[in-house]
Amino acid sequence: MTIPLSLPFANLRYLKLLRYSFDQLKTICLTTPQLKTLNVTVIHQTSKIEFQCQLNYLTRLVLQIDDFRVSMNEIEKFLINFPRLKHLELCTKSHIDLTNGHQWALLAKHWITLKFIFIITLHSIEKILDTFRTSFWIKEKHWFVAYDNNYLYTIPCSMYKHVDEFFQPPEYTTILKNATFYDNVKKLTLNYNLIDTCHRFMNITTLEIGCKYISVEILSAIVNLIGVKNLTLNTSMNKSNIKYLFNNMPHLQNLSIDTGLQFEQIRTLTISEYHIINDSYTIHQLCHLFPYIERLHVSIGRLNYIIQLINSFKYLSSISFTLKYLSNDEKEFYILKPELIIDRIGSLLMSTFAYQLNDSCLHMWIKKQVRLENI
Repeated sequence: MTIPLSLPFANLRYLKLLRYSFDQLKTICLTTPQLKTLNVTVIHQTSKIEFQCQLNYLTRLVLQIDDFRVSMNEIEKFLINFPRLKHLELCTKSHIDLTNGHQWALLAKHWITLKFIFIITLHSIEKILDTFRTSFWIKEKHWFVAYDNNYLYTIPCSMYKHVDEFFQPPEYTTILKNATFYDNVKKLTLNYNLIDTCHRFMNITTLEIGCKYISVEILSAIVNLIGVKNLTLNTSMNKSNIKYLFNNMPHLQNLSIDTGLQFEQIRTLTISEYHIINDSYTIHQLCHLFPYIERLHVSIGRLNYIIQLINSFKYLSSISFTLKYLSNDEKEFYILKPELIIDRIGSLLMSTFAYQLNDSCLHMWIKKQVRLENI
């Protein structure tokens, strides 16, 4: 969305802008004198930063500068416009002087947070990092810096929130303990093997296990399973391993099954009545996992899933529905007017059928119709 630059926003407190020039940013800021938070991605259209618009109430600035290399002098002049700034996040390509920790210490003396990602090729890496190893950085502010793959950045850094089994902390850093990198990781993906580490991931909330064979005991030694809320598993994982994971994940909320495999040999499927079919996604997953099912026994939470289940399984010959988990309204409707439900099912199915019903169960025998295009 493009903001009409002529509109006044005198009472605006928060503003987020994507791909604006500094000139456009200045025009907008002139209309937002009460702004407290500014999140902006700037496309630089001139050879230097030219911006003069004082925002006396701005305390938080998130700034990304695309396609331009920035110097410390330019950043200092730009930040003069925000005398009450307390929080800065900066991402940009940088000149070498922007990587001087002593200069940043003078600039950020009264700030609460400073996060940056500078894209730059460094040669005297340890010499640069030494400027970030002063008491100001380490003891007073507890801000740490690392360099890896042409990125100089503060820690913790968002680029390490999701890692896989090949993860290694950066070689160059001002941090004293590598455990900080592991504490920042929220998502861990293991497609081939367990990660080789002497540290433990303490804050994993999403765990993806793509490999078939894994030692869950070793996994629990390197991952704090208690905090896992989202889990993805390979369908071929050993049942005892799955049970172990479930027993050690008390906060698990979402489970996904990697459906790369199909159980094409299965003809009869019975799903425990305590696992209720209550959404279309589950039906889709079942059809993918068991494409040749002929006899199916399931519990459903809504009557309309009867039609979807029968139409989705191409080779179905019989199906039994447990209906005691329907809503009270649907139960009453089923008991009082079962013939209306059967008539509706018949009008929507791509099959002919016979049926038998009682208070809590509906049994159906299906004869799929042959489509002309298949003759």
